[in-house]
Amino acid sequence: TNAGLADGSVNTSFTYRNWTVEVPCGSLTNVLPTIFPQGHVTFFSLDVEGAEPYVLQNLDFNAVFVEIFMIENKNNFCQAKCQTRDKFRKIMDEHGYRRYTFLIAKSDVFIHPESTYLNKMQQKPNNYDALVKMGWIKDN
Repeated sequence: TNAGLADGSVNTSFTYRNWTVEVPCGSLTNVLPTIFPQGHVTFFSLDVEGAEPYVLQNLDFNAVFVEIFMIENKNNFCQAKCQTRDKFRKIMDEHGYRRYTFLIAKSDVFIHPESTYLNKMQQKPNNYDALVKMGWIKDN
């Protein structure tokens, strides 16, 4: 696999293996409205071994409303310093999502500001302010 890019510019955990798996690839903007006709997705987990920014760059956020994303932020290619993580976090910031880090191991949780779940997150734990102070939750 080359994470769906013809030029093979994305390294994945399968890049250096001696076999190939062909899979159909395309924009989620074309697929999600078929599955969710109202264009509303409550929860979407994204884990594509370093290709997360490419998936998000090709998603029309105006056509599909995703309340909560869980996006893998650490893998074999994305450790302490990681351009991939920086890129997808920037994309999510640009679309106004609030980021919650360290709630799920090796993943960021992003909640859209218009999500009904955002209020539930903000009404929560006694340790919310401590989590913000430690940088585990980015409070816009």
